[in-house]
Amino acid sequence: MSNSTNSENPQNVNTSGNTYGVTQEGDIFQNFFGKTDFDEISFEDLESQTKELPEIQPDFLNQLKEHRMLVLGGELGGINKNELILQLAYLVAQDSQKTDSDKTNPQKADVSIKLWRHSSSQQIIDLELELRNRKSPTIFVFTDIEPKDINCSLQHIYDIVPSLEHWVLFSTNRSFSSWHLNDNAQIFFNPNLNPQDIYGQDILVNELEKKLGKNLKLELNKYLKNDAQGLKSIAEQLGDLGNILRFVKLFDRKIQESQTDININDLIKESKSDEFVRNLFQNILSDRQQLMALGISFFNGMFEDQLFTALEKVFTEAWRKRDPSLIALDYSDLEELIYNYFDFQENNLYEGVSNIFKVVETKTYKIDIRSINILSLGNRDQLFEIAWQSHRRQIINALEVLVNIVKESALEKNYYLLGELDLYRNPIRCEKVRKAITNTFSSIGVVSINAVYSSLLQLARHEKLEVRDVAASVIASWYELDKKEELFRILQYLYNFSLEKEKASQQLYEEVTEEDSDNVENQDKSNLKESEKQLNQNKIDLARDKFYESYQSLLEKNEEVKKRSQEEEEYYINKKQDLHDYIGATVAVTLGDVIYEYHKNKAMDDKLYDWLQELSKSRLRFVHFYFGYYTLFWVVPLHLEKMRDLLKEIVQDHKDWLSEKPDLSLNKATFMSLYNADNHPKISLSNAVARSLTHAYNYPENREQVKDILKSWYREGSNVYPNNKSKNITEKEALLRTVALTYGLIKYDDERFPILLEDACSCLAEILKMDNHPLVRKIVIFTVFVLTNEYFDKSDKIEEWLSDLVSNFNRTEQKNLVIELTAIYIKERVQSKKINELTTVEKAMNKWAKQENVPAQQIAIKALVSFAKLPE
Repeated sequence: MSNSTNSENPQNVNTSGNTYGVTQEGDIFQNFFGKTDFDEISFEDLESQTKELPEIQPDFLNQLKEHRMLVLGGELGGINKNELILQLAYLVAQDSQKTDSDKTNPQKADVSIKLWRHSSSQQIIDLELELRNRKSPTIFVFTDIEPKDINCSLQHIYDIVPSLEHWVLFSTNRSFSSWHLNDNAQIFFNPNLNPQDIYGQDILVNELEKKLGKNLKLELNKYLKNDAQGLKSIAEQLGDLGNILRFVKLFDRKIQESQTDININDLIKESKSDEFVRNLFQNILSDRQQLMALGISFFNGMFEDQLFTALEKVFTEAWRKRDPSLIALDYSDLEELIYNYFDFQENNLYEGVSNIFKVVETKTYKIDIRSINILSLGNRDQLFEIAWQSHRRQIINALEVLVNIVKESALEKNYYLLGELDLYRNPIRCEKVRKAITNTFSSIGVVSINAVYSSLLQLARHEKLEVRDVAASVIASWYELDKKEELFRILQYLYNFSLEKEKASQQLYEEVTEEDSDNVENQDKSNLKESEKQLNQNKIDLARDKFYESYQSLLEKNEEVKKRSQEEEEYYINKKQDLHDYIGATVAVTLGDVIYEYHKNKAMDDKLYDWLQELSKSRLRFVHFYFGYYTLFWVVPLHLEKMRDLLKEIVQDHKDWLSEKPDLSLNKATFMSLYNADNHPKISLSNAVARSLTHAYNYPENREQVKDILKSWYREGSNVYPNNKSKNITEKEALLRTVALTYGLIKYDDERFPILLEDACSCLAEILKMDNHPLVRKIVIFTVFVLTNEYFDKSDKIEEWLSDLVSNFNRTEQKNLVIELTAIYIKERVQSKKINELTTVEKAMNKWAKQENVPAQQIAIKALVSFAKLPE
């Protein structure tokens, strides 16, 4: 067992052939939305954290050891899922001791425990890549994970994890059905788990004794005929840990009231009854405590210090204006609520620093901080419904404050403001703020959708993605809560704003065109210029940057490209972003969330499909950006058959404004670079379709169909008229371009998958031989370079294929290939520990230099010269 908590030495490895083109730096994986961080936890730290927990049943633990994966969902009868999952990680690590052949020298195996640090709702974890890249046995722990947090199905992870010698443990607050799993997935995700399955039949009575304590147990004995049997009977009737907490609290209150006649059966019923919350809120809590209950409900899940800071904002900016006599709430106001309504829950957070210290050996430290945890989310919804009758104005007045808190959480400057540190100190705290308020708006919207309309509009029209995402998540959640018509109603209400801009902009455009057509012709030529990329410290990225700059400069000189950009401008009206664009983007994200997270049927709802078609016809570039790169990305994997025709229609309808240089390695930096100086996205729906197909290919059930789609589009695209000299790309050529893009995105690490690297190479070679539109050729060459960079040093087939293919390259393409080969050489040389040994690319170039293939010879000689000129 490795006890080291240091960060590993950074490795800069470009992996542009995968779905997102992530960049690996030690244990950090960067994608186009965010990064995946892990804290490494020492065995000793876990031991100290979990030693006081009840003993886990051997059968339950053995099942985890056998299957190497477990998902804990639901409320688990009041068990702290995150605490339990760390206990399981500790026990698995403890059991991983190795013994030598004669059993005399046991030693701990080198097993690491890595805890996921969730800092953004836009994170997407390429979990398969993480598992495959991690060579030593590792226990991965993911807490509070959501379906959108990973880029493939849980079923697929379950299928591959045994062969990789890792363990993967998840906790989630989402239901089994939200993960789109079939019934046999219950072997690793049992939705019916209860405390007895995990800790044994005596767990409830043991917890009851523990919570009662010595004094209350003595008092309770006065009302029991048989101590042991009576406690066990009470515990079984209560059923879960939350009800046990309530029972103890109620019994203690009765004792404090000096009641001599206490009916235990009535207390048990009251502890389990839905009327408990109504009685608590209306009859037991004081006025101040009622406001505290509302505050806890608003900010459930936030850290303890966050709760009081956020409550202070609500008091100062909303409630105190209504009643100036109110004084700030404090811990004394929690007395009746703790154990009755909520509890404090320990967090498993670790504070680490980057490994840039020169002398000090850094360490990861556990942060001791508690979160607010309402005992039952159903009780929170019930409390909102009850409070709506008597505290409606307080709730409505608080909504505006909650909106402002969400907006402020998206401003990085608030991380450093002294008065805001408790709320917004880091991305983790900001994400907790947004998640808590998302759940609040969702629950209040179920009580009264009209009450949240104004708030949702404010969020949906905001320029920050994080803020808009709150509105989208709230609206999407209503689909699952039997509020489908309300959902479609608000989507229609919001999207109408976007359509008004389309209508007004089109009218203005037509007037301007009639008056002065030159205004259109000279509009925004700067759109083709891509801001220079900052030089990366890594030599590999430096070489690739030079290639991209060279490649882009050629495109910028192409007058046809400028003409095509003008045509795109004529389609995407009024490129300047405003609230109409942001609202439309929110609608696109909402639809993606609804279909991916809440739509349970295998057959897509016709109304949802109509909305997808509506968005595909938008005239706002910003809306298409989110529709293509978000909505399609999440929808296509679950409904590939239904979406097949629409995807083809999208590619062909938008064939005339395809991005000239797609970024197949779209990480966070390059995602943001899709915006030019005027802050509007340079999109390609063709590229977005390729990404959605690649994402669908990550799901085993889709792989054959993705293969069939690519074959079908290739066959249709291959049947083109020769010598296409038209300025416009044809519908068939648009299909070929998308096929090439998809082959560049798919991963070819597993030869058991239906699409092999040879398939991609063969198809690209055939497309290159055709007399297609220049844009198709440029994309094919670009994809060839991507595959070359990713697989040249991994597969002999790439080297052989490329040596034949270069005969079809023109001079510029050959020159750029030399740059690409040089980048590969740098990468290999940086990674190699054997300085005097030839790299794979050097061996290949020496081989090419001896071939009779003249183009290959020329490229080899130029590449070897380029290698030699590099500094040591």
